[in-house]
Amino acid sequence: MSFRRPGAAVQTAVLILIFALPLPSHGGVIPLPAKVDLGRGWFSVDSRAIILIPPGDHDAEAAAHHLDALWTRTNGLTLPVRSLAARAGTPTIEFRRRMGFGAEAYGIVVTQQRITVTATSSAGLYYGAVTLWQLLPPGSNTAQIPVQIIRDAPSLAWRGLMLDSSRHFQSPSFIRSMIDWMSWHKLNVLHWHLTDDQGWRLQIRRYPRLTTVGAWRVEPDGSRYGGFYTQKEVQDIVRFAATRHVQIVPEIEMPGHASAMIAAYPHLGSANATSSSPAPTVSSSWGVHSHLLNVEPDTFRFLKNVLAEVMALFPSRAIHIGGDETVKDEWRNSHQVQARCLQLKVCDPEALQAYFTKSIGRYAAAHGRRIIGWDEILQPGLRRDAIVMSWHGVAGAHAAALAGNDAILAPWPTLYFDNRQSLLPTEPTGRLQVISLEDVYRFEPRDASLSARQRHHVLGIEAALWSEHMQTEERVQWMALPRAAALA
Repeated sequence: MSFRRPGAAVQTAVLILIFALPLPSHGGVIPLPAKVDLGRGWFSVDSRAIILIPPGDHDAEAAAHHLDALWTRTNGLTLPVRSLAARAGTPTIEFRRRMGFGAEAYGIVVTQQRITVTATSSAGLYYGAVTLWQLLPPGSNTAQIPVQIIRDAPSLAWRGLMLDSSRHFQSPSFIRSMIDWMSWHKLNVLHWHLTDDQGWRLQIRRYPRLTTVGAWRVEPDGSRYGGFYTQKEVQDIVRFAATRHVQIVPEIEMPGHASAMIAAYPHLGSANATSSSPAPTVSSSWGVHSHLLNVEPDTFRFLKNVLAEVMALFPSRAIHIGGDETVKDEWRNSHQVQARCLQLKVCDPEALQAYFTKSIGRYAAAHGRRIIGWDEILQPGLRRDAIVMSWHGVAGAHAAALAGNDAILAPWPTLYFDNRQSLLPTEPTGRLQVISLEDVYRFEPRDASLSARQRHHVLGIEAALWSEHMQTEERVQWMALPRAAALA
C-alpha cells in the first residue's frame, strides 16, 4: 500500500505551532534557555549580514548552514556562509568553538553589530543555531534580534518521544520530519516502537517471514494493512537523525506483545505442544494479548540473531526490549515451558521473566549495549546496567534509583499523548482521559525524596505516542504538538 507524505502545509503548521505558544518578551525560544540577560538595542538581520565559521570546522559549518536553511524557510532570508573575516562594519553572525561548555550547552552573545554562538560540542553549536533561528520573528526578511546574552544547557540528559509504528505505520519521510521538529525543541531521543502484536516493522534479513508475514494484518473490514522499514531506509533515517543530534533507540518487544513474531515463526510461541490451537495471527485488535515467547535455547538464539542485525543498524548504546504486560498464562499451561523451568530450576513465572531479561541483558552487554525495559523488568537480580522506563506513574523510576539502576520517567497518564487534549468536539478520537497542554507543562520530573546520588540515576523524561488512535501522520502531529513543546 502507499503512504501519503506530509506536505508543505503540515510542515508549515508545525512551524506555526513552535511560534504560536505564549512567549516571554525576549523571544520565542522553546524550551526557554537556562539564563538570559537582556541588554539595550538590536542586531538587524537583513541581506547585508553574513555567517562566519572557523576554517575547517565541519560542525560549525553544519550548524551555520542549518541556521541559514531555517531562516530561508521561515523568513525568506538567505545569508552567505563564509570562513574568511568580514569587512569592518559588516553585520556578522559567528560560530565559534570554545572549551568549557557541557555536552549540549552553548552560549549566544548578541550585540548591535555581531552575534556570536559558542559551544564545545557539535550538539551545542547546533542547538545554538536553533535558538538563534527562534529569536528572529518569522515572516519577515528584515528583522531585529534584541541585544542579549544567553547561556543554555539541558537539565536532563534524556529528552524523548516514543513513536509507535507497529499499530499504525508512518512513512520514512514522516519519521524524518518528526526528527526535525523534535530537534527544533531540543528533544534528543526518538524511542522507536517497531514491533508488537499488531505488526513487525523492521526488515531482518536472516528471518524474512518477520516482514513477509509479521508486517501485515487483516483488518476487521477484510482489508490488508501493514508496511515495514527496509534496512536501507533505517540506515538513512539514523544518519539523518545524527545530523539533528537525535538518538534513535529501537524497541523489540519480548517476551510479550509478540503475536506478530510468533505468527511469522510459530515455533517461538509458548502454546502447548499437545494443543490443537493454531498459531496466532498478526492481531487486528488493541489491548493486552496473552501470547508469549517460549524459553527454549532456539528462541534465545533467534532473538540474539535479530538483535545482532538491530545493533548493526542502530548505534544507540541502549536497546529497548519491552518487557511489559506479560500475561503468564501460556507459560503456566505450557508443558514445554514447565519442563524447561524444571531444568533451569526457575518455577515462578515472575522469576522466569527475570531469567529471560537477564539472558538478553547479558547478550547486549557482551556487545557493548545496555537494555531498557518498561518498569515490569524491575525485579530482583536485574542487571545494574539495565535502564528502567517508568510508565506506571513515577514509582518505577523511584524504585530503580533506590536500587542503583538508571531510570527514565514516562508516566501514564500525564506523558501518554494518546490521551485527548480536550473535550472540544474538534478533538480527534483518543483515549477518554484528557491530558492538556497545561498538565504536561506542570509535570515535575524531580523527585525530592531521592538523595543527590540517587537523583543522578534519573536520566530524563519521555512522552509516548501510542498509535492505536493515530491512523494518519497528521493525527500523530496533532496529538504530539503542542504538548511536545511543553515537554521540552
